[in-house]
Amino acid sequence: MSPSDPNEEVRPTVTFSMETPVTVPHPTEWAHFKDLRLIGGGGFGNVYRAWDTELQRDVALKLLSRAEESAPDAIQEARMMARVRHPNIVPVYGVASAGGRVGFWSELIEGPSLASLVKSSGPMKPRAAASAVAQLCKAVAALHAAGILHRDIKAENALQEPGGRVLLTDFGLSRDPSAQIFGGTLPYMAPELLAGRLASPASDIYALGVLLYFLVSTAFPVLGTIDELRSTLAAGETEPLSKRCPTLPKALLDIVSRATAFQPEARFATVEGMLVPVEAYLASSEKASSPRRKWVLAIAAVILAVVAGVWFAVGRRQSTGGAYPLYQQGRALLERRDKPGNVDTAIGLLTRAIASDPKFALAHADLADALWEKFRQDRDPATRDRAVAEADRALELDRELAPVFLVEGRIHEGTGKRNLAIEDLSRALKLDSSNADVYRELGQIYNAQGRDADADAAFQKAIDLDPNNWWNYNARGGWLFNKGHIDEAAVLFEKELALTPDNLWGISNLSLARMRQGRLADARLLLERSLALSPNDFTAHTSLGFLLMQLGEYDAAATQFNATAKLNPADYASWGNLASAIEYGSGGIEKARPAYFKAIEFAEVARRQNPSDAYLAASLGGYHAAVGAREQALTLIRQAIALAPTDANVLVAAGEGYEILGMRDKAIPLIMESLRRGYPADIVRRSPDLAQLRNDKRFGWPVPKEKKK
Repeated sequence: MSPSDPNEEVRPTVTFSMETPVTVPHPTEWAHFKDLRLIGGGGFGNVYRAWDTELQRDVALKLLSRAEESAPDAIQEARMMARVRHPNIVPVYGVASAGGRVGFWSELIEGPSLASLVKSSGPMKPRAAASAVAQLCKAVAALHAAGILHRDIKAENALQEPGGRVLLTDFGLSRDPSAQIFGGTLPYMAPELLAGRLASPASDIYALGVLLYFLVSTAFPVLGTIDELRSTLAAGETEPLSKRCPTLPKALLDIVSRATAFQPEARFATVEGMLVPVEAYLASSEKASSPRRKWVLAIAAVILAVVAGVWFAVGRRQSTGGAYPLYQQGRALLERRDKPGNVDTAIGLLTRAIASDPKFALAHADLADALWEKFRQDRDPATRDRAVAEADRALELDRELAPVFLVEGRIHEGTGKRNLAIEDLSRALKLDSSNADVYRELGQIYNAQGRDADADAAFQKAIDLDPNNWWNYNARGGWLFNKGHIDEAAVLFEKELALTPDNLWGISNLSLARMRQGRLADARLLLERSLALSPNDFTAHTSLGFLLMQLGEYDAAATQFNATAKLNPADYASWGNLASAIEYGSGGIEKARPAYFKAIEFAEVARRQNPSDAYLAASLGGYHAAVGAREQALTLIRQAIALAPTDANVLVAAGEGYEILGMRDKAIPLIMESLRRGYPADIVRRSPDLAQLRNDKRFGWPVPKEKKK
């Protein structure tokens, strides 16, 4: 049997590991669970609705069919599942072995499976199906980020709550990628699995493509026995969705076609890469659902555009041919710019996309974004200039795209042109009022302007619009952290890591929060985890250096800062940190002077690029003070205070500069004001620059505010 029969029922999960499922009667009790009622099952066991007598709540309890001697593997599997937390993944609560069976329990989702919805109501509307698959893509991306493959993605394993949230469940086949298990649900199994190859992220992507095919058609590309599927797939006799449902939107047909390609390398490179066109389709279909009157006007506008000879501008927003897949891959990598190497790889892919289609505006915009991120890392003026040129080229090609104005705003803010940045972002919001990235960027600008209420609202708006984007939690958490709301920030960093467990930025941020909470041991473990994931991670070395400075281990801190200076030789802060660690360690000021001069050299370059950066001015003033350049130091410190008179971080840096210059009468008021504004007292207590100031009778710690009851 080749192309699928739409009326044929999907076969249950099958596994081809050499174990025979154990047939057991349905229990009414197990361990501390009562009132077990069967709600589903498969080759690995049965799922029950059960009452948890310890926590006094209903849960979904899965009792495995495996014999109890398999308990260690099953328990390890459940622990693996429990470490991944994501809004679109059913959370695992616990695992145990009792009565000769192994079971684990999770949240009970009150909603049908997508399979049940299709069975009762027929094929889903294209937009509804795409929305469900987009949510599952995010769930699978979280699994892959944790090094886990699902291996059994199907409509039966996706549950939909009444509000529309879709959750991925049933990880009966989940394993680390190297596991030698062969199994799944036949219609969803990728050709390479049927040929005996190991599962991979590409095979999960194939299953997602088949799922989307099923949701909009109630059918499958191919059905049959294992041998039938192997021969059918080898002969290329599957039925394309475009043949079965030719009236579906082309964007949706293209997504399914690429996700279900026979060869793994022809599919989307990552799940994030698949998510990009799915979300693009959702965005375009939302605009297309406007009233009939708008359709008429849109059609008229298209006709006028064609007559005027400007149709090419619309076409370049989503290039065809070889450019678009390269753009998708580059964009997907930028979604995880926290991963070392992703930005460089994205630059290469986007450069190739533009070579294939020089008028592809979105590719120019994303290349500008990638280059700007690269410039933030290496501070190379050539990289900055190229980023500016690509952003300007994107704007020249298409002035009706929100992402184009977003990247223009990001670069203008980074070069101190704040008014232009606000204009760019305002234009972006007019084009796309629900763009979470724009609100996140606005939050950064409002924060720099001291507009706390506006910054808070913008950061929260970004989270509300896109609660599954780790970067939104990172941004608001960073803002709260800098405002002294450490516990609230830590919660957001924990959410960031729940979405992306291997996120180096998130690990570093949470470690800094743990430091501020006084949990230095926890912070050290987080930073060691980060360096284990990426031994050359700049941020982790920096954070560990600060931690060691707080512990008074200055020579060890100097080792960390020396590593950051080697990783990013043009980063002024790395040289400044190294100089400070050397000065207060065994080296003393004379051995620290070369590092201070390096810090001054690169800080001067950065200041020419962004003269309105108050913290940079204060830091540079401190470096000049350390090497005895008194007049330069005083000028910079005064400028920093004038630029940001209420910023606690700037006030501390300026106060330390005055203290180094021997001007304690000016340093004390600044340090005390910074503490009143939320600067952490524990850092002031440990700062070697402020050791003598802390003992001055004129200095006093602010009285803690009483907590509201």
